[in-house]
Amino acid sequence: MPILRVQKEQIVGQLAGELKNSRIALLFTYHRLTNAANKTLRDSAFGDQGKIRMISNNLLRLILKSLKLEFELPEKPLAIAYGFIDEVTAAKTLVDFAKQTEALEPVAGWVDGRFFTGEEIRSLAALPGRNALQAQLVGCLGGLIHRLAYNLNFPLRQLAYVTQAVAESKK
Repeated sequence: MPILRVQKEQIVGQLAGELKNSRIALLFTYHRLTNAANKTLRDSAFGDQGKIRMISNNLLRLILKSLKLEFELPEKPLAIAYGFIDEVTAAKTLVDFAKQTEALEPVAGWVDGRFFTGEEIRSLAALPGRNALQAQLVGCLGGLIHRLAYNLNFPLRQLAYVTQAVAESKK
């Protein structure tokens, strides 16, 4: 049964509002996507952090127009995935799923209002995740603090050794 114009306007309004509030949105083409793979993708893609919608290209054009984004959509079935928390995890999940199933192909996307091509999305997916970057930062800061403490204590320790040697030599 076809969707009525009023329903289409509601869908466009709802998705445009959700996309304005999202941190990342990715457009991808899908082909040969089985129902099982589709369910796996929806379950694993973002968990509670985002959503995936298979939507017609005409409605997607209307959504992009309402968001004031200019992009030439390919004439293939498209889906949009959007998330609200971590950009790298979202891109990594979709790109990894695309490699496993060969059913997805990233086309474009935007992160916090900046537009990305499909190749840039693949590069974004190659970055370490948020938790890994935080762990690296903490490790670097811990090393700096350790070296600072060592360098501040080193002259005092050497002075103590010299005074001890002088005291022993006078005995």
